[in-house]
Amino acid sequence: MIPKLNIFKILLLFGQLYSNTDWITLDNAREYAVSGTAICNEKLFVVHDNKNENQPRISLVNQYKGLKSILWPTDHLPFDLEALSYIPGTDNQFIAMESSGKCFRILFKDSTFSLLNQFQLPELSNEMNLEGLALLEARKGKIKIVYGDRGSNERNSTLFFGDYDTSKDRIENVTTYMFYVSEPVNYRRNIADLGFDADGNLWTSATSDPGDDGPFETRIYKIGKVSPGGEFELAEKFNIGAAFQNQKVEGFVFSKEGLILMTDNENNGSSYLLYKELLID
Repeated sequence: MIPKLNIFKILLLFGQLYSNTDWITLDNAREYAVSGTAICNEKLFVVHDNKNENQPRISLVNQYKGLKSILWPTDHLPFDLEALSYIPGTDNQFIAMESSGKCFRILFKDSTFSLLNQFQLPELSNEMNLEGLALLEARKGKIKIVYGDRGSNERNSTLFFGDYDTSKDRIENVTTYMFYVSEPVNYRRNIADLGFDADGNLWTSATSDPGDDGPFETRIYKIGKVSPGGEFELAEKFNIGAAFQNQKVEGFVFSKEGLILMTDNENNGSSYLLYKELLID
């Protein structure tokens, strides 16, 4: 179950939302940039979109807001992990997703991960580059899955919504939606991560990524909602819930304390923010 978030409104200044808040540096090294995050049993995990050998793929965020790399469970390493999501109703099981849509079902136990299965997300095209995946427990224990292509200024994002059969790791009844957001204006990715809050609202992190040295921007949008019956509806209008300069948020998750945000700031490493001022309307 996703904890409820105490949501406050922030000031709307000159037509833009800017948050003058302090970020905590997780690590200055590029190989520890964060591309996805998930929480389970008060443990916060992140994935890294590394592509080379001898680079970390998954880490634990410790109590001091530092990263502790955890050995990937197989010799063959994933390529470009872009999302991590806890599987509702399981004991410490997660899905880690590559940008290609290849997924790894993994179990955390006794301080290590083991690989339970691998599977491919359906209905993708070669031009797509996935950066977001999220799971939500709907009525009668059914698990809903959403994943999406990051898109760009020139290409709308495709959002996929369906049922996730955890007994077979099969995605069924998939519906697609096309969308884009208006900000950031330049070098835009409509989806850098996806996440559900406790009320079934779906949020996206949209970023500006001009290159390895930035400058970066992030906007957090509510883009849809899953009904109590398990049906998804894309929002008619996308309102900005939060905005950040000089940070590229590629991992976020709702916790009982607030919205946890983490970044892939490329050559500037990764940073962390616990945010409690999300504008929900």
